Amino acid sequence: MKRRLLSIILVLALSVSLLSGCAQSGDSTKSATTAASGEKGTEGKTTFGIKPFAEAQTLSVGYFAGSALSIPFYIADKEGFFKELNINIEYQSFTNGPAMMEANKNWDIAGAGASGVLVGMLGHDTPMIGVADYEDNQGIFVRKDSKIAKDPTNPDNWKGTTWLYPVGTTAHFTLATQLEKLGLSMSDIKSVNMDVSSALNAFNGGQGDGLAVWHAFALTADSKGYMRVSDAGKLGMTNVSCLVATRDALKSKRELLTKAWAVYYKTVEWINASDENKQKAIQYYNESCEEEGIKCDENVAKSIMGYYKGPTFDQSIELMTKTSADSKGLYTKRPLVQSEKDLLITMDFFIKLGKYKDSDRVKLLDNGLVDSSIAKEAKTLMDSTAK
Repeated sequence: MKRRLLSIILVLALSVSLLSGCAQSGDSTKSATTAASGEKGTEGKTTFGIKPFAEAQTLSVGYFAGSALSIPFYIADKEGFFKELNINIEYQSFTNGPAMMEANKNWDIAGAGASGVLVGMLGHDTPMIGVADYEDNQGIFVRKDSKIAKDPTNPDNWKGTTWLYPVGTTAHFTLATQLEKLGLSMSDIKSVNMDVSSALNAFNGGQGDGLAVWHAFALTADSKGYMRVSDAGKLGMTNVSCLVATRDALKSKRELLTKAWAVYYKTVEWINASDENKQKAIQYYNESCEEEGIKCDENVAKSIMGYYKGPTFDQSIELMTKTSADSKGLYTKRPLVQSEKDLLITMDFFIKLGKYKDSDRVKLLDNGLVDSSIAKEAKTLMDSTAK
């Protein structure tokens, strides 16, 4: 009887131990799944409902330092949106688009202004795969004691002045548009080719009569007390910036690019979802500038994010798929998607300057260098998550 009672006690103890072990194992498995997938209370669900990769993937991002167009990558990284999909982000930082495109072997996906994107397309066969922003904060500055500041509407005050800016960029486009508004051309001024950081530093040191810079550099110029004569927003310009991807990444990392594309634009929606998220985005922008060695503070960061016009996921799909005729009537082989038409506004300016030829315009369109396929695949991906 004692032996039987002891056996019963041992069996019960073993059963409790096994049940406890199963429960711990189940909790541990669920915890591991949660950590890997980033689920938000529902098993198997990530923030945006995208299925994580079974094995870790690495995405190399060409990061435009000091620009809001790159900030969705940074936010998605810091908030863990990429991590929960088992995606690791590596950054390759640049302060202008053409230099970024020259270094295209170092990244898979990147964001740049239209002029840099054109260099990538025509110089390195690097397709544009999405619209990143419509930039108004391309500023034109003079000192407050200059003759231009006394009367910016007088064309004679501009003639013969020396301007510091990165030649062949959207800053160049903005300055030329301002001159055209006054009935002038680039030949009426002197140009000194500098990257935006060097241009601002040189202007601070007393060089040049005027300055054309963008993003945090433009807002720093504001904070220095320089007079903002004009900017892309005041000029009513379509100043598009875009995402591009290398041919190699489009071929060998297609699923990774598609998921990253979706996360990028869903992060734009996340930014605008609440005041709390907007404030976090401002903090992240400020943090990213500090990491890149770009002078910034919370007020500058707040202004930058106020200028930011990144499209939502649905808007991005429309920009890459909705078609209409070439606005100039020059290309008649097929209708153009809106992002092509927006990009051609900058290209047509540089054609007028002699930087590109009409044949380059045709090449861009004939060769499908605005590639909508990732956008379409991302839409299919997100449609499947809604089922």
